Amino acid sequence: MTPEQLKVLYKEVFTSNSGKKIMEDLGKRFSMNNSTYVPNSDETVYKEGQRSVLVLINNMMNNKQPEKE
Repeated sequence: MTPEQLKVLYKEVFTSNSGKKIMEDLGKRFSMNNSTYVPNSDETVYKEGQRSVLVLINNMMNNKQPEKE
């Protein structure tokens, strides 16, 4: 599957009515639009890892290049 085909699939899934609700829920649970900083650096890294998944999905839906790993 090509990167462009994957972007189409992400967009299909996450822009549907159900997909929008799922993204909203995940955004609340995993700090999509909030700081992930906490005094414990290990916890901050863990939370930022969760958030990075949502950033990837959002980038795929908006035809942005995913960040390099």
